[in-house]
Amino acid sequence: MCIIRWEVKKNKCCLFCLLKILPLLGILVQLTEKISAPGFYKLQRTNHDNVYFNTHYLSKNQHYDVKAGFYYNKIQQAENGGIESEDYLSNPIFSDRRLIPVAFQAVSQNISTVNNQFKTSSIHFQHQYFIGKSDSLFNIDSTRKVYHFKPLIGVKHHLYYENNRLLYKDLAPDSLTYVYYPQGLTTSNDSLYSNNQFQEIGNTFSLTGDVRINQKVMQAEAGYGFEFDQYNTLDSTLHTMNNFLFAKLSKPKQSDREWIYNANFKSYFTGYAIGNTLLEAQFGRSISEKLGLVRVSFMQVIQNAPFLYLHYANNYYTETNSFSKQTITDFSLNYTNQQFYFDVTIHYDLLGNYIYRDENLNANQFNQMIPIAQLELNKAFHYRKFIFNNQFLFQQVQLTASNPLHLPFYASRHRLAYENKILKSKLIIATGLDIRYNTPYFANNYNATFSYFTPQSNYKISNIPQIAYFFNFRIKTFKASLAFDEIQQLFSKNHINYQFYPASNFGIRFSLNWNFIN
Repeated sequence: MCIIRWEVKKNKCCLFCLLKILPLLGILVQLTEKISAPGFYKLQRTNHDNVYFNTHYLSKNQHYDVKAGFYYNKIQQAENGGIESEDYLSNPIFSDRRLIPVAFQAVSQNISTVNNQFKTSSIHFQHQYFIGKSDSLFNIDSTRKVYHFKPLIGVKHHLYYENNRLLYKDLAPDSLTYVYYPQGLTTSNDSLYSNNQFQEIGNTFSLTGDVRINQKVMQAEAGYGFEFDQYNTLDSTLHTMNNFLFAKLSKPKQSDREWIYNANFKSYFTGYAIGNTLLEAQFGRSISEKLGLVRVSFMQVIQNAPFLYLHYANNYYTETNSFSKQTITDFSLNYTNQQFYFDVTIHYDLLGNYIYRDENLNANQFNQMIPIAQLELNKAFHYRKFIFNNQFLFQQVQLTASNPLHLPFYASRHRLAYENKILKSKLIIATGLDIRYNTPYFANNYNATFSYFTPQSNYKISNIPQIAYFFNFRIKTFKASLAFDEIQQLFSKNHINYQFYPASNFGIRFSLNWNFIN
């Protein structure tokens, strides 16, 4: 993989003539991730395009601020339906993994009859005007004038557009293939395809400013917004308009042993999304520099079922469902001690009316509450230039016969590295081992029809730890890395990600990253 970025600042000359028309703006253009790969197994060809652009302008008197950005991401993914049997992985005849039979057919060499395409793009434009107190001071010798502005209140407008598209094609549908189509669909050799597209245009208007209580400064924002949504399938179009209110409050840490607050609220009061709500709150306090920081968080989400569950259509059939709103409740307690490189977080989650697709791809809703408890530990050990990072995760989900959610009880990642600056600190290097492991569990099956993972309780995945060696270095704006992946495969079978989808063999990976600043 080779990634190249161009950065342009302060309206200087650029490789793209179009940018010359942008007056006195701070500009960042990032062209990244034009990645194509044939895949390790048969019929796994992928192509990924990503473009990102943003700009930021602040007037000289600091009253007017403008931010704008554009994002485009496209992934084209060939589907092979998984290998036909994991027994092939231990058969020496198939040491070349491209010889292993897969579920789907090929149109031509490494081009599958089944493909998924994902496109997402978004545009954001935000500007605000501040009212406040202005002042100007001269330096000691009165040769330079320094302008100071203290904002009191601001008016903000945010305009945004988002477009998401999922396109599925099966050029040779067959009832005997790995994919099961809903309603027992069987066809001849006619192509099957679906096209689901979601578009949203939104506007928000808000007041921003500082709120002072007991000589403590908090940053606040409150406003109103509306969104136009459009959902398209092959047989119908749904238009909705939603209105919502939102508010934000933040009190950053200004000194030791001081409380910090963060709160975020958004609620829809009209339209299709009426009742959808997001409520987040966090508060904490730094005990001392040695004893660290304690934080308590709460989150409550109420949301409609995704459109893809409510109405789906391809050129052969249509599926329409009705579901209650999903709810997500999260309580968490975090303790962080930077001096001792230690972090611990306790999560307790409640999932209500969980929506999913079963093994037959039928949309369902689990009408019981699903509790999830998690304990996450992060601890690093430093000795001279050696760093040993450890991440541990323990989690427990309610186990019932009908529960569609399955998680491993334990997962961890360990990174033992040597990091140093050499050649008069001009060359920065990091090298070491990366080890990952999780206990056996009923991992979801992957199904290409919706590019979705479906729960199952028949096949438990069990693997030994994954091991990788890495060597990274950086010289100014040039970065490079060398990695030896899946080292454990040299003496064990391939790591199984999920049923019929194994990881690659032992391999060597090399990447470059070079920033050009003009």
